[in-house]
Amino acid sequence: MQKEHGINVVNANDTDYYRVVQKNIDKREIFVLYILDNVEHYHDKIKFIDDQYQNYFLCTAGPYNHPRNIITLDTLVECQELNKNIKVSHNLNKKFDFLFMPGKNQIWRLELVKELLHRGILDNSLWSLCNPGGTVVGITQRKMPAEYELPNFDLQKVVYGDPAPSRIIVPSQYADTRCSIVCETTISDDRVYLTEKTWKPLLSGHPFLSQANPGYHAYLRDLGFRTFSGIWNENHDTLNGLVNQCIKIKNLENDNFLDLTNEIVAHNRDLARRQDWIREYHLEQLHLKKIC
Repeated sequence: MQKEHGINVVNANDTDYYRVVQKNIDKREIFVLYILDNVEHYHDKIKFIDDQYQNYFLCTAGPYNHPRNIITLDTLVECQELNKNIKVSHNLNKKFDFLFMPGKNQIWRLELVKELLHRGILDNSLWSLCNPGGTVVGITQRKMPAEYELPNFDLQKVVYGDPAPSRIIVPSQYADTRCSIVCETTISDDRVYLTEKTWKPLLSGHPFLSQANPGYHAYLRDLGFRTFSGIWNENHDTLNGLVNQCIKIKNLENDNFLDLTNEIVAHNRDLARRQDWIREYHLEQLHLKKIC
């Protein structure tokens, strides 16, 4: 726990969270519960602080339907730092259609994997799936080809243990694929949740389709990024809608696809790699909640 300028900050994943809150809470100051993981994992901790403390705020990685929410872009800053010396040079003749790394098995992700395979969309794509237990019938764990992966990368360890390597950009993954299919951490309708799954394509200058929360694209535009609504339909609130957009992209001629997306991805890459605007955004969030 840290204490600065009359603000107490505690990380939601602190193993000693409950004792720290009870021991250090000071009702004359502001208390901030810092959550960069999935908010759904911390409902009990939010209730615990809400029951005994009025002057508190939640700091999360995107808009959250809670009256005390403050938004932070720390996940983007972390990806900036990890990838500041990594550049992606895009090949004009892309070898693969999509880059698809769904990560931890969630039911909505598995349904997407099954439908993409059923429709043949992944036939010419770079993709991986952490599925050691065979959760998807007929689909075993799939790894990236070695030339498209970090040395000694262990997919299962990253998905269920140390996630740090998943935040590092592998340039060849983006250089040789046309478009990312992003599966964000949650698709709940009470929040927008942005992680490295979104930031890596932006930092790499890569087009992307997303299985994400309602309001996801609008929030990215609010931040200053550009999305692809003029090229394909981003209002895909059903699995079938998302898959149909994948088919549309797969059927576009490569030169035409690059011409349509180049200006957008260049803008996004340049903005994602800057840090000056992030500080101003954070200060604006604090002012809106009258913390400073």
